[in-house]
Amino acid sequence: MRTSSYTIYVDLPDSPDEQLLVHGYSGAYDVVERRVADYLRAHEDDRHTPLHGEWPQESQRVTPRVPVHLPDETIEMLRRRGFLTARSAIEERELVKKAATRRHAVERENRPTYILMPTYQCNLRCGYCFQDHMRTNPAFSHLLKTMSKDMAKRIVRAMDKIDALHPNAAGKPRRITLFGGEPLLAENRPFIEWWINELKAAAPCEIAAVSNATQLEAYADLLSPDIIDHVQITIDGPPDVHDQRRIHADGSGSFEMIAKNTTMALERGINIAMRVNVDKFNLARLPELARAIIAHGWDKNPKFMAYAAAVHASNEQTDKKDTYNGYAVSLRMLELREKHPELRVIARPSDELRDMVFQILRGHAQPWQMYKSAFCGAHSTMYVFDAFGDIYACWERTGDPSIRIGTIDEDGTPQLMRRRDPTTPAAEPAPVKRLLPVLGKPIVNDVDTWRERTFATNDTCASCRYAFYCGGGCAAEAMDHRGEFHTNYCNGFQQRFRVAAADAYSDVKQGRIGAFAQTVGCAS
Repeated sequence: MRTSSYTIYVDLPDSPDEQLLVHGYSGAYDVVERRVADYLRAHEDDRHTPLHGEWPQESQRVTPRVPVHLPDETIEMLRRRGFLTARSAIEERELVKKAATRRHAVERENRPTYILMPTYQCNLRCGYCFQDHMRTNPAFSHLLKTMSKDMAKRIVRAMDKIDALHPNAAGKPRRITLFGGEPLLAENRPFIEWWINELKAAAPCEIAAVSNATQLEAYADLLSPDIIDHVQITIDGPPDVHDQRRIHADGSGSFEMIAKNTTMALERGINIAMRVNVDKFNLARLPELARAIIAHGWDKNPKFMAYAAAVHASNEQTDKKDTYNGYAVSLRMLELREKHPELRVIARPSDELRDMVFQILRGHAQPWQMYKSAFCGAHSTMYVFDAFGDIYACWERTGDPSIRIGTIDEDGTPQLMRRRDPTTPAAEPAPVKRLLPVLGKPIVNDVDTWRERTFATNDTCASCRYAFYCGGGCAAEAMDHRGEFHTNYCNGFQQRFRVAAADAYSDVKQGRIGAFAQTVGCAS
């Protein structure tokens, strides 16, 4: 018998003589005496490490000074819960890979998520935006057109055909998110209203938007629980900080407009998710933003939530040394909360994980209900349509035909690109003046490669005890940081999970009841 490679050890600051054991695939959560954890560590093989980078603060393998002997019933409990196993590390990994592959096959049949991009144009010039070059480099000005009504109708017809590819879509409303660029520009109001009517006439649907909210007042009457019912917006700090980061083309700020429109949208009864993009330049100012949120009264509205997200170094103007990973943001926010308790109105990147573990520990959810075979919908059911009829898998990888996964024919038929036979020479692509200077190689331009990426397609991720909770990490970030599609970018997940699990256990033990709302997505 050996200790399972998927055993997670969580230190409990409030209970130093105990540890929370979590098993990465059996779903077991058990609080045990420290000596039980010591026994497991003493019977481990070498600890798993990521393919790239390091995992600081991991519990290290230890050999107790005095051999630990456990009662037979405790040994049996550890075996039954999965912490002790007769399987080898390779046998465990193959078991996990098969389970993930089966789960992913089911997830790919689920209802599609549609992201509709009426334009790449935007009225702001945020320096960290992955699309910034489109608005600042004249060579890309041809991308800034607004979608035609003919193209919009073709997309509606294409949805019918894509729904047919997903058996579990039948009888369920479509999930549609308006994205950009800025999808809710005032000048596009007539088109958006017309398109929403077309979408709702075609099939029942739920419509959300990712908007900078600077011109949201033009859409006031479309903001309602039965039209556009959810908007994700972004504020990057108190007014003086925000107005240096999220600026108009003339350099003027946008905080007051966004604040006014946030209040208006909440008064109209829709859900607002406020994303706060955080890096090393603005994190220390978050307590001031928290006080602004409280002053506006948004935190008292059950339809409002704010959350911090680490800025992705996704363009040439964003230096990786100026950004944090998700764990670093969580840790520094926790330190700030000690001095500024009002900062609790802004959720940390780890708070969503804490809510998940909290629900599991209270028996309100089963662990396997939370498992992920892949990181996000880009690998299962997400379809992103732009103004040119190009289809993408990931909404942070749009605007470059070399990475699209399909196109829409004139009759509204989606032509999804399948994986090319490697023995067949690739055809030379037609010259197209629409390329993003971001991705570099490898070019991933078929639906099969995107949809089949799970943590099981990377042996390093498949061997990781956090795999079913992480899903293998973001492919876009892996390409940005590593230049490879099938590799890992952990983003501090393993540290965030352990901190979140310890916080959740503390909340349950102290009888605290707290819920942390889900975020909308990863877009800037």
